[in-house]
Amino acid sequence: MSVGPQRRRVLPEIAMEVDDFIALVGRHLPALLRPTPDRLRRKALDDYWTAGIWTEVANDDRHSHQNQVAAASQRASLIATARENKTSLGRIGFDARQLHTLLHLTDERAPASYLLGWDGSQREAWRVQLRDHWFRALIWSDHQRDRSAALYREWAGCHLDLDAISAAGPALTELFLSTVQPIDLPHAWFRWAVNMAQEARKIGSGNAVDNQHSAYLPNADLFITADRRMADALAIASGQTPFPVAHTLLAIVEPLHTFASRIGDLLQEQVAPESTTGSRHEASRGRMSPPVTG
Repeated sequence: MSVGPQRRRVLPEIAMEVDDFIALVGRHLPALLRPTPDRLRRKALDDYWTAGIWTEVANDDRHSHQNQVAAASQRASLIATARENKTSLGRIGFDARQLHTLLHLTDERAPASYLLGWDGSQREAWRVQLRDHWFRALIWSDHQRDRSAALYREWAGCHLDLDAISAAGPALTELFLSTVQPIDLPHAWFRWAVNMAQEARKIGSGNAVDNQHSAYLPNADLFITADRRMADALAIASGQTPFPVAHTLLAIVEPLHTFASRIGDLLQEQVAPESTTGSRHEASRGRMSPPVTG
């Protein structure tokens, strides 16, 4: 996947999520930032994940194979968890079209090491689950064994003081449970919304990968899929998302001229002068990232 007239490869979804989190911390808890960002390390990560990894795989695919084996095991675990969650959501009559009604309260036996200043009272589910997502990634997980957590820490450590992050559990808990808005963490929030939409429907082997792909949609204009379940989940999630995300076209339904028309419109936007056109994403978020167009 590439962006902009230079056809620059898109960064991994972890990098996009981390950039959102770094910006959030910088606005509200700047003491958790590194005094001097490690820009050389960040550039090395950017270069590796947009170019170097492809050269590495072309020269020796054993590394890629090992990652695929590890990913398959992780997907199996995620699917098992999703099925358990689906059962639990079914018991409470959860409606994925009403995400704002989903609340979370914790067990009274939850340890202080989990609560970290939270009194356990009801909070919007997305707030608690995004807090837990980031705490697992940066604080709770054994990054020596958890490859995903290691990657989050690697990207985040370029700009954040990870020791300070680990010691700031109560402050971060307060930030997530009281202050954060979906627009602050668009990539992680949309993944959460898609995940909830998926868990309200039939769980399939592709759910984990589909959810991973959904992280790119806040940067995109158009997403084409032949997977009806994926399209349905995206429709449910995007209908409740308070920021722009890609329009989804279902390949097995939409006629060819629809694709041609949409792609033609996007190409016209790419060549239009920035001073008069601009991206709808830039206008809504004040960001400089160009939209994904292919």
